[in-house]
Amino acid sequence: MEKSIKNFDQELLLQTGQRLRPDDRSGVQMEDNNANEVIKNLVSQTIPTIIYGGTGHSLLGINPGSQNGRTDVSGFRFQGGDPDYYSGMHITFTGPTAWRNLRIHNNVFADSINNSIRGGSATEGLIDHNTFTGAGHNIQLDGAGATDWTGSTPAPFGTAAFFFIEDNTFANADDYGSTGRIAVDTTNGGRSVFRHNTLNNAFWENHDRCRSG
Repeated sequence: MEKSIKNFDQELLLQTGQRLRPDDRSGVQMEDNNANEVIKNLVSQTIPTIIYGGTGHSLLGINPGSQNGRTDVSGFRFQGGDPDYYSGMHITFTGPTAWRNLRIHNNVFADSINNSIRGGSATEGLIDHNTFTGAGHNIQLDGAGATDWTGSTPAPFGTAAFFFIEDNTFANADDYGSTGRIAVDTTNGGRSVFRHNTLNNAFWENHDRCRSG
């Protein structure tokens, strides 16, 4: 029987050096990349579920201030949301530039109806081994504009100076035309790496500094 934390109607704040994970699990990993198998697994997994209640908030906010300790979120199912809230219904995060100690992994983001995760790409964190489902966009990474590339001569390709999104499964509803929903949208010139992911009714996009948004 699925464990549930029902009706979260306000944001839970997670600060640096904290790890949010179930006591009795080390995380849930969906190995099968077939979309139908993923949906079937979502029904059968006995993982703690945090259900969205109320409006106008994220389920989990991450803000370490100027500190740079490790922050880790894993082993949960986040479900539901507010269709009019665009700042990350399930998780929103901010942190110092080149933090590189944020990891969001082995979670399920289910029944999404807006951006599930939103945060700053300059934190250079890692989102990996998660499963996303629903009729909403999945991840938005906000760039810092010109400062993302200031002093980067040559550009830091092939280094750790990017936000990494890898080994996730995006199994979205087929309700958004030929392209599907946005798996990851990196805005305002932000730096990100998108690799080894499985996409069903989803696509990756990036906004450079030449356009607004």
